[in-house]
This record gives sequence, C-alpha cells and structure tokens, in this order.
Amino acid sequence: MIQTIFIDRDGTLLDEPITEIINSWDKFKIKNDIHCLAKLLSEYKFFIISNQEGINEGKLEQEFYDNTNKKLLSALGEHGIKIEQIYTCPHVMEENCDCRKPKTGLIEQATKDFQIDRQKSWIIGDRISDIKLAETVGMKSIFIQSELHKIGDNKPNFVAVNLCEAVEYITKNL
Repeated sequence: MIQTIFIDRDGTLLDEPITEIINSWDKFKIKNDIHCLAKLLSEYKFFIISNQEGINEGKLEQEFYDNTNKKLLSALGEHGIKIEQIYTCPHVMEENCDCRKPKTGLIEQATKDFQIDRQKSWIIGDRISDIKLAETVGMKSIFIQSELHKIGDNKPNFVAVNLCEAVEYITKNL
C-alpha cells in the first residue's frame, strides 16, 4: 500500500484565471511554489486530479489540455517531482457522472490502478469539492486559500495560504 498525495491542478499547481478555464497559453501559468512538493518525495507518490468541464462544454480542446499537462509535468520534473498519473473528469455537472469531484470516481480509479492507503493519503486543492471528496473517501485534506474560492463551513485538516505551507503541514504530521 502506498501513501499518496492527490493534487488539484487548476488553482493549486496552476494559477487559475478569473474565467476558471485555462484554454489558451496566456492563461497557463505554473505556480512558483511547486518545488515545495519535493520535500515529500521520500514518503508519498503524487497524482493530479482535475475537473475539466470545459472539455465537454467545447471551451477547452483536449489536445491543448494534454499539452498543458505535458508542460506541467516537465516543470515538476525539473524539481525531481514525478506524477504517477493524471486523472481528469471532462464532464459537466448535468451529466451526473461518477468522476466529477466531489464524487469518488477519480479516486476509485486510482485505487484500482495503484494500491493506495487512503488513511495515510492526502488531497490538496482550492475548492470545496476537493475537501468533500477527501471526507468521502477517508483521506486527509488541505484547502489552499484563494480569492476565487472560500472554505465556508467545510472542515479540512488544514487551511494553507500556498502549496509550501501545505507541504510543511504534512511533513509535521507524518
């Protein structure tokens, strides 16, 4: 069984534009704190989980999304950070799929693909759906604060101002 960290993509690893869809290169900006994840390399395997409804809405080309992921993986790789797998939900809410966060389909698929110890794993994200997903699947959670999304009454294990603060919290709570 492996300990994992599931990381939301837009708003956590990438700056999220006001439009909330990264569908052009001028909106694609990797956050400058991704290097902090390297501190957790010896303890955890990393995965990206992301809702990308823009794909099915026709606002985000699948090829562009794939290309941004390649660029993101390359940037993470420059810091020695390997992402085991990217799990993406392209569906809009009305499609009522099982994979759109906070539903559990992405985590269920990852659990089938890898032997994941949910009790020793984390979800880091900037949306309530990330926190609710963690609660449902029995993982710990960290909410990354942003101007776009607020935590409300939800109860993550920790609220961080950025990815580095999230990593520090995890390292103190191994």
